Order: sequence, then structure tokens, then C-alpha cells
Amino acid sequence: MINQNLSKKLSVAALGAAVVTLGTVGSAEASSFVRGSITNPTPQTTTVDYWNFTVNTAGTVAIDVLARSFDFGNGASALDSQIYLFNNDGSLDSSDFITSNDDYYSSSGYSDGSTSGLDSYLSRFLNPGNYTLAISDFYFSLSEAIAGIQTDSNFIYGPGDYQISFTGDVRIASVPEPGTVLGLMGLSAFGAGSMLKRKHQHKA
Repeated sequence: MINQNLSKKLSVAALGAAVVTLGTVGSAEASSFVRGSITNPTPQTTTVDYWNFTVNTAGTVAIDVLARSFDFGNGASALDSQIYLFNNDGSLDSSDFITSNDDYYSSSGYSDGSTSGLDSYLSRFLNPGNYTLAISDFYFSLSEAIAGIQTDSNFIYGPGDYQISFTGDVRIASVPEPGTVLGLMGLSAFGAGSMLKRKHQHKA
């Protein structure tokens, strides 16, 4: 069952719910960012966050994660991020997978203030349409990105806060909402018309 009550997991005001746009709205050069937090509900499980967004005009979209060692107000984040990009057709499965990234050591990945190559980065030409980005800790498989829970027991660095910047003609359609579901339920709450990001995790 999904918990409908929004939760403040970060000390920065409304950090988990922040969707901030820099630049001209609707401009291909506009940059928006969202913030959230990856947690360990049990020693063997790690949460997965989903962010839905719409590309308005065909072009290159850059997706840049800021996390490792960055302090958002709760101390330095331990998160070693990994991201998966999907088409959003309303029913998430392996056929929706586009691309993924774990570590990125080129200069483009540092433009958001990253100080670690462990932060994820993608730059991809995308056609107009709806997309979903999944983020969690590394050792994050495609099947786990689809299921909505990471079950690896070799969690090395720990959970942490993150920021994701989207550059391009992109509109962020999600508002973070925490929830608890059984792994078998996967993404039953993932709908094409959903305006909410679901945070999926096993019951503790």
C-alpha cells in the first residue's frame, strides 16, 4: 500500500519536493533540478526513486547527478549513484529501457558542482515524449530499476541525498512521494498520467 503522506527526509526546506527551473521556461537552454534521498529501509534493501519528465522539443538532454561527498545540509552524501533512463509508456518493462550510467569522469559531469566521478551523467538526443529516470545506489541492475527496489546486500558506501539537473527543453512532471510496497507489486502505481514520483521499498 502506498503511503499518501508526504515526508520530509531532508533538512533543507522541501528538498525532496524541490523542482527548480533556471533560465527561460520553455527554452531549450533551460535547466531544472530536483532533489531527493536514497535510503536503506533494511540492511539488505535500498530504495529506488523515479522522476517523470517530458521532452517538449527534440534535442540533446543532459541529466547530471550531484551526490557523492556533497553536503545538502545533512552532512556529506555517501551515495554512489546509478541511473536508468526509460521511455514512459505507462507500464515500465525492459522494452522501455534506453540507457544507463554509473560513474562519469569527464568534465561535463562536473559542471553541476560534482567533485566525484562516482556521480552519474547522461547526455542523449531525445525525441518529444514522456520519460522516466530511476536512481539508486550502484550495483543497481535493470531488473531492480524496473521492480522498484534494490536487494543487493553488498551496499558499500551508504545512502544519501542527491540532486539531478535536467538541461534541455524538459518539463519535470513528478512530485516526490514516499511509499512502501512489496517487491512483487513492482510499479503498479506507475501510471502514464501520474504526476507523482513513487518511492518503492520492501516492508521493513
